[in-house]
Amino acid sequence: MQLAFAAALNGELDSLGFEKGPGRTSALAKVLGMTRTQPYRILKGLSALSTESMAELRKLGVSFDRIMDRINRISPTSMTVMVNGELISVIVQRAVPGGDCAAALRRLEDGSHSLVSLDPGDTLAEDEIGVQSLQFLARNTLAIVEDIKTERDLLQRAMSNSFKVVAFANAKSLLSHSAGLTRFKAFVIDWGLPDMDCAELITTIRGATEAPIFILTGNTEVSEQIAGLMDYSQVHHATKPADTLILSKRISSAIRLMA
Repeated sequence: MQLAFAAALNGELDSLGFEKGPGRTSALAKVLGMTRTQPYRILKGLSALSTESMAELRKLGVSFDRIMDRINRISPTSMTVMVNGELISVIVQRAVPGGDCAAALRRLEDGSHSLVSLDPGDTLAEDEIGVQSLQFLARNTLAIVEDIKTERDLLQRAMSNSFKVVAFANAKSLLSHSAGLTRFKAFVIDWGLPDMDCAELITTIRGATEAPIFILTGNTEVSEQIAGLMDYSQVHHATKPADTLILSKRISSAIRLMA
C-alpha cells in the first residue's frame, strides 16, 4: 500500500508542478521541515506520512482525495482476461499512470479483456489499461451440460468469471470427453436433457467422482425425483432461470467443502 501511495503522491506533486528529479527530495524536506532522509523514504514508499506532514502538503494544494483515486486506479484488481482464446482469471497490477509498461489490457465487447504486448514508446489507447504485472489464478474446472444453446452460452459466460468452464450440449458429449469426469470439480446439469435421463446421468457421474452436482430446472413437477437424487452427497438444486452470481457462489462454497 505504501508503494502505491508513494507513486500516487509523486503523481500528485507532478500535477502541481512541484520540483522533479533529484531535487524533489530536498524541496520536500524544506516544505516539511525535515532532513532529506525522511522525505526520501516517503517518496520511495518506505515510510508513511505523519498527520503534520499531510497538513503541510495540503497547504501546497495536495489533494489526498485525488491521491486515493490514483491508488484505486493502480491497485491490484481481479479481472477476466482473454489469453490465446481462453478466459483466464488474473490479479492485475496496473502500471503507474504515465509510467512505462510492456503490456496492456484491451477491453472486449463481452466485457472481458485481451492481453496485448506494447513496444517501447507505444501510447495506450483510450480502451486500454497499462499493466505492470499479472498474477494468474488457478481456477477450478466446471462442466455445464445444457442443450439449449442460448442458455448454455449465458451460463458459460457468467461462470467463466470464476471457473474454467467446459460446456456440453448433451450427456453423451460429457461422458465421452477425453479427459474424463474426474477432471471436473463441479457439474451444472439441466434436468431436461434430450439424450439421457438426468437421474441416470447423475448416477453415472457419482460412480466416478464425488464432485458437487447442481441440477437446473424450471419444472416444478419433478421436485420429488430431484429430492430423491439429493440423497447423494453434494447434489444440489437451482431453479431456472438461475441467478448466476448466487449460483457461482454456491458452487465455489460446495467445492471448498470437498477440499
